[in-house]
Amino acid sequence: MSYLRHLQLAATVAFLACQGITAQQAQMHLQVVVDGSVTPDLIPDSLAYRHFFTAAAAHPFPDATEQARQAAHLSRIGLSAADRQVLIAGLTSFRTELDDFESARASVTPGPTTDAQVSALETQADNLVATTLQALRQSLTVYGVNLLDQYVKTRVKAHIRIYGGSHH
Repeated sequence: MSYLRHLQLAATVAFLACQGITAQQAQMHLQVVVDGSVTPDLIPDSLAYRHFFTAAAAHPFPDATEQARQAAHLSRIGLSAADRQVLIAGLTSFRTELDDFESARASVTPGPTTDAQVSALETQADNLVATTLQALRQSLTVYGVNLLDQYVKTRVKAHIRIYGGSHH
């Protein structure tokens, strides 16, 4: 799936959300183009990592709820204590930068440059995922990298659905 097609699908879902349409209602209007539980190989690794990082990342000083949410995500991977600490540190940095990205995205106002601004922000978000993953691959043990890859490619991808094209 091309990067532009992915952006179109993401934009469609974002547009529907802005219109107050729930995910359930969107499913009635959009077809599943890729179902990760059926064809996980069609889900880009970068998209799966983005989903995982976003779901598992906590702020630098998380409250008890955020700590519990992160612990639930990380406990499923099976990392050693040392690798878990490395992953938590990487995810904390990711969350801080993601918050900045989300603030910038929220400040985009409709106008002639909206598409260009959103595209630039999406590129920055993609770069953040790539640099976070690269840093983790350099910091985790080989075994930790393999466990994380296996988890994301099997467990995370299985829960991703890409929607597109309307049906009536």
